[in-house]
Amino acid sequence: MHKVNGLPKSVRYITLGLAGILLFAILACGGDDTSAPQATSTPQPTATPVDVGAITSALQQSIRSSVNAALSGITPAEGPSASEINRIVEAAVTAAVPDTASAEEIQALVETAVAASITPGLSAGEITSLVSSAVANATAGQADPLTATEVEAIVTGAIASIPTATPQPTSTPQPTPTQFDPRRGGNPPLSTGIPISHFDPIACDQSNSCLVNVGPVYNGLLHYDAATPDPDDISGDLAKLWTASSDGTSYTFTLDENARWHDGMPVTAADVVWSLERMVDPDQARPIAGAIAPMYESSTAVNDLTVEVKTKFAAATFLPLLALEFMKIMPKHHFEGMSEDDIKLRENVLGSGAFKFKDWDKDISFEHERNDDYFKGGLPYWDGMKHFVIADAGRATAAFRSGQVLGSLHPTNNLDIPQHIALGEVTVGKGTVHFTSPFAIIWLYMNTQVAPYDNPLVRRAIFLAIHRQPFVDTFGSGKYVIGSPFPPGRGFSLSEAELLELPGYRELDGEKHPDDIAEAKRLLDEAGVPGFKMTLDAIQIVNFVTVTELAGQQLRDYAGIDVDVLPVEFLTEIGKRAAGDYEIFQGGFGALTLDPNDLMGSAYTVGSAENYSNWRNDRIEEINPLQLSELNLTTRKSLIAEVETILLTEDSPYVFQYWLNSAMYMDNRIRNFNVPAGIYHQLGGEHFYCDPGC
Repeated sequence: MHKVNGLPKSVRYITLGLAGILLFAILACGGDDTSAPQATSTPQPTATPVDVGAITSALQQSIRSSVNAALSGITPAEGPSASEINRIVEAAVTAAVPDTASAEEIQALVETAVAASITPGLSAGEITSLVSSAVANATAGQADPLTATEVEAIVTGAIASIPTATPQPTSTPQPTPTQFDPRRGGNPPLSTGIPISHFDPIACDQSNSCLVNVGPVYNGLLHYDAATPDPDDISGDLAKLWTASSDGTSYTFTLDENARWHDGMPVTAADVVWSLERMVDPDQARPIAGAIAPMYESSTAVNDLTVEVKTKFAAATFLPLLALEFMKIMPKHHFEGMSEDDIKLRENVLGSGAFKFKDWDKDISFEHERNDDYFKGGLPYWDGMKHFVIADAGRATAAFRSGQVLGSLHPTNNLDIPQHIALGEVTVGKGTVHFTSPFAIIWLYMNTQVAPYDNPLVRRAIFLAIHRQPFVDTFGSGKYVIGSPFPPGRGFSLSEAELLELPGYRELDGEKHPDDIAEAKRLLDEAGVPGFKMTLDAIQIVNFVTVTELAGQQLRDYAGIDVDVLPVEFLTEIGKRAAGDYEIFQGGFGALTLDPNDLMGSAYTVGSAENYSNWRNDRIEEINPLQLSELNLTTRKSLIAEVETILLTEDSPYVFQYWLNSAMYMDNRIRNFNVPAGIYHQLGGEHFYCDPGC
C-alpha cells in the first residue's frame, strides 16, 4: 500500500476512509440482507462464499471511475471539501455494493467511515482494529470466512488502483486530516550488549549502558542527522534554526515552538540553560557531556524560545560536540532540586523525544512506546521498540540469524569483526552487516621520561619497526583501518593509500619493507642501545594481550629488541601510568566526534589526558590553540596537516597501529537506516521504519 503516501493531497484525504469502507462493502456483499439474524429455532441458510476476485475487480473499477469523475470538477487550488469527499466515497461504494443493501445502510456506512477518516489523532493501529472487527463480524456466519490474506488482497488492490495524476493543491493550504502513512507501525525486537546502568544522559559515560535506553526519550539542541547518509551531517533537533556571531564566540538558537515534554509542558529556553549549566558543573562527574566545558562560557534565555550561548573563544568543535547523544536537554521544572542519584532513576525519566520509556525488566529487556504528540510531524514511524540484553556473542548471533531480534541502535553488540563478517555471510538477502567509521585509535605509548625512550632516535626506531597491516588483518579481518594520528578519509588526514607510501607504513611484496627494518636497527645503533631489553605492558582487557604479543614479536624480529610482554590488570596499569612506573604500554583512545581536536586536546599536547609523560613538541603547542579557534576550514586543515607530518615523519611518543571500527547488523526490513559516524551518534530511532512490517 505504499502508493498511498505518494498520492496528491486531494486524493490522499480520501484513502484513509476507503480501507474501512471497502471492508464494510465486503459485509454488504457477502452477508445477509438484514442487519442482524434473529434468534430462532430454524437453521440459517449457509452463506455463499465470498468471491474475492470479483469483489476486488468491482471495487477497483468503481473507485477508479468515481474518483476520476469527481475530481475532474475540483480545481487544484480548492482541493476537495468534506462534502465532496463524502460524495466521492459514497459514489464509489454505491457502485460496488449490490442492491440488497438499502440506501439508509449505505449512507450510515459512508458517514461512519468518512468521519473516521478525518478524525484528528486516529492512529493506523486504531483503524486496523476497527477494520479487523468489522471483517470478523461480517464473515462470522459464512461457511468460508475471509482470511486476513484475502482481506489484505482486497483492500491493497483497490487502494493501489486509485489514480495519482491529479495535481496537488498548492495555493490555499487545506486542513490536514489524519493520513495513512505506509511507514507507520511496528514494534521491532532489537538487541543491546550491556544492561542499563542508569537513566541520566548528561552523567552517562558509556552510550550502550545509559544512552540506548534514554537516547530515544530525549532531544538535544542539535543532533547528527540519522535520516541522511552523511555521518557528519548536523541538523537541528530541538533547535529549528541557529546563527553564529561574526567572531564565532556566540550562538543563538531558536527552539521549535511545538516541542513538548512528555508531561505536556512546553520546552523552553530555561530548560536549555539549565541543562547546559549542568553539563559543565565542575562539582559533578561529566565523563562525556563535560567535553564542552573548556570552551563554554555562559548561556542566557533571551525569551521562552531563544537561547544565546557564548563560548570563551571561537571553537570549531563546539557544535560537533553539542550534537553528541550525551548533550541532551532535560526539563528544568521536573529535575531542578533533585539529587544526582535521583535524576538517574527510571521513575524520574521525562523527555521530549520521539519515544517514551515504557517498561524495564532489569538486566533482561526494556521497551519504548511511540510519543504520539511528538513535535516533528509524522515521526516516529515505529509504534515502539523492545531491546533485549544479549551479552553473549553466540546468543546474539543466533538471535540475529533466527530473526528473534532485528538489529541494534548502538554499534557495539558484543560481536567482533570476524563474527560480524560470518553473520553477514549467512544472512545474505535477509540482513546486512554495516561497518562504522573508525572511532578509536589503538597504539603503543612510550614513557618519554625514562631511558631509552627519552631519546627521539629510539622512539623513531620503534615507530618504524611496527608492521601495521598484520594488525588490521589479524584483529579486524581487513575491516580495521591503518593507524594514523587522525582518522583516515575524514578530510583532516592523509588517505590510507597515502599512508602506505610512508616509512613505517610501506610494504614490499606484502611484507615489512626492508628499508624500514634497516633504518630501525641503524637508529638504535646510533642511540647506543642495539638489542636493549624492553618491558611492554599488556592491559588485560578485550584482546589487548594478544595485540601486544604481536607488537612484541615485531619489535624482536624487525628491530632486534629483547621484548618481555607483561600482562597487567586494568586498574593496576592505570595506577602505573599515573605514577610514571612503566616503559611502554599497549593502549588506545576512543574519539568522541572524530574532529582533530579530540586528539589534539587529549593526546598530542602537554597536560592532555592521554599524554602521560608530557611529551612536548613546540610547534604542535603553537598550532593547538590556532586550530581550535580557526573557523576557516581550509586554514584549519593545513594546520592539522602540519601536526600530522610531525607525528608521522619526525617524532611521536605514540606508535599508531590501527583504527578500530565497529559493525552493526540490521534486518533488511528496517529502512531509512544510515550508518552512524561512531558509537556516540544517532541513537534516537525516530526515522526508522519497516518494509515489510515488523
